[in-house]
Amino acid sequence: MIPRENKQEINAALQAQAKAVQAQQNPWTHPMLKEAQNATYNHPIERYKFISSNEGQTVPYPYVDTKGNVTTLDGQLIRNPQEMIKLQFMDRTTNQPVTPEVATQSWNSLKQEALRLMEPGGKMNYGAEHFKDKTNLYLPKALGPHLARKRIDENDAYLSKKFPTYNTWGEKGKAAMSDMVYNIGIGKLNKEKWPKLYSALQANDLSTAANEVSRKDVGPDRNAAVRKLLLEEYQEQQMKQKPQTPNAFTGLLSP
Repeated sequence: MIPRENKQEINAALQAQAKAVQAQQNPWTHPMLKEAQNATYNHPIERYKFISSNEGQTVPYPYVDTKGNVTTLDGQLIRNPQEMIKLQFMDRTTNQPVTPEVATQSWNSLKQEALRLMEPGGKMNYGAEHFKDKTNLYLPKALGPHLARKRIDENDAYLSKKFPTYNTWGEKGKAAMSDMVYNIGIGKLNKEKWPKLYSALQANDLSTAANEVSRKDVGPDRNAAVRKLLLEEYQEQQMKQKPQTPNAFTGLLSP
């Protein structure tokens, strides 16, 4: 005679298998994948690669970052249950979209887990892997680049609005500040939280700005890379502004 507990496990496994078979017979394609196929972006792929390399691996399930924020894919912040629903997470067992109720419950449970694990000072030392089995949700990894690049374009629009000279910069300066805003969050680069950096950027003083981009919650290599790019952008701008001195050959041809 099979113990009752084992029967329950067997029944649960059979139900899961039936759902998986049903999903294969009724496959569902995430609509954002179709959107990504035809998407165009306003920045070069190299900028995405730079930011993506700083963010680390693409995580296809929802997790909580070191600051307690619900996140997924390439550092895609999920600020509330509504954003969780909008992303249209799928169930790992059935490969079908989860209901808004399941998405909301999953977001709330992750936040509760974050509160439980948070250390004094507001930091958490658990990696994404810890949260893999906390929900049964996932997104196709292929969505990572698409959502990240959409976010980079949104950040570009924000930076252009806040800093009038931003659109005249070369790609090095734009990549540096794109990484900064992608990491700290759009809207958080403001006078209150980053007064010296904000003022320097408004004055297009990139030499000063380069010394004000250090973030406490990222590694020294990432901070150094952003500082280096801003300094190189500053040097290139200085070279463009330097008056051209006629050489001897040009002088001979002058009337």
